[in-house]
Amino acid sequence: MNYYQLLGIDQKADQKAIKNAYKKLAFQYHPDKNPGSQYAENRFKEINNAYQTLSDPEKRALYDLKINYVSFQKSFTYEQPGQRYGNYQAKKYHYQKGYSKYIKERNRIANWWAVGILAVISVIYLVMDGINDYLVQAEEERLLMVEENILADARKKYAAGIFNEALGILEKHLDENGNRKAVNALKKKYLEEIRRQGYNDYYNQDYEAALHAFEILFRYQGNLSLDFYNKVAESSRKVGNYHDAIEAYQYIARKMPGNMEANLQVALIYTYDLKEYEKAIRFYRKAKEITIKKYIEEYGKAFVLVFSPERIPDSHYILYCGLGLAAKEINDNQGALEALEWAVILRPDRPEGYYLQGLLYQSTGDDNLACENWSVAYSLGLEEAGRLARLNCQGSKGAVTGPLR
Repeated sequence: MNYYQLLGIDQKADQKAIKNAYKKLAFQYHPDKNPGSQYAENRFKEINNAYQTLSDPEKRALYDLKINYVSFQKSFTYEQPGQRYGNYQAKKYHYQKGYSKYIKERNRIANWWAVGILAVISVIYLVMDGINDYLVQAEEERLLMVEENILADARKKYAAGIFNEALGILEKHLDENGNRKAVNALKKKYLEEIRRQGYNDYYNQDYEAALHAFEILFRYQGNLSLDFYNKVAESSRKVGNYHDAIEAYQYIARKMPGNMEANLQVALIYTYDLKEYEKAIRFYRKAKEITIKKYIEEYGKAFVLVFSPERIPDSHYILYCGLGLAAKEINDNQGALEALEWAVILRPDRPEGYYLQGLLYQSTGDDNLACENWSVAYSLGLEEAGRLARLNCQGSKGAVTGPLR
């Protein structure tokens, strides 16, 4: 099959025309576009083979030589002696001494033709090979001259702090001309510098500057780590880009289905920043499922009786406090109470669980239990619990005495 005809282009087509024809046909016959079609799959392979040959100057030259020779063979007809002279000549020279000499002469002429054709083909090959080398060298020199301007322009933009434009210039050249070594090296150098600066800004708590660097890395660099996404999420939350933070945490959760922390952070944003408690509870429940599974793996199904609260991470305590608050806000008092009881079990020396229990009991009208819990929270150092006790618990069982700290 003629590769030029397969791609629908002329034999004199330039590289751009070859590439455009290939893209169009590859898109048309790609297996993803034609699921289950054996014809499309075979056609796609043929188109790919044609492009691999014609896009390589050396392979193309050899292919052109091959099809030109085949065309020459079809146009050149060598008649055997018996065919040319017919039965009459065969009978005339049959058993005659001159017939044998005639056959030898014709064979000698045929051999000379074959030698001549091979010589011509060899010369054509050498000429085309030389032309191809010249064209390849000329194209390389042209690209090098273009790259000098590209690199200079990119360096100028980068030095001026216009990082997006600098990388855009390099990216465009690589997209059009393949993996050019000098251009690719400069792009990698700039991306590494931007990554390093972004991390420094993050650790220095300059989250706006860090996000600016992170956005550039998102655009021009692949294979970003989960730690990178975590920094993006934290920085986004710090500057108030809550939905960007949620998106980054959800990406981490998809990549690490057993990661409780990512689901917890989404839940906390919905609880404390966006006040969307129904959504928060969905993610608290996901995080809770993961924590319960880990409890069972470590302690067995009766983990409630044997597990050690002090060995449980603080994040689990934060989970139950947040779940208790979100459940309270949607009037799921039973769910809130269960979550906050777990919080107190995990961290009996922390005030937040008692404080939230006080709010829950206040909302249900149980003032004595509310005051008792606020009193405990205040004794553990939470000033807000003492303030609430002062306002609501005078004369109650859990009333706070003495000055507020």
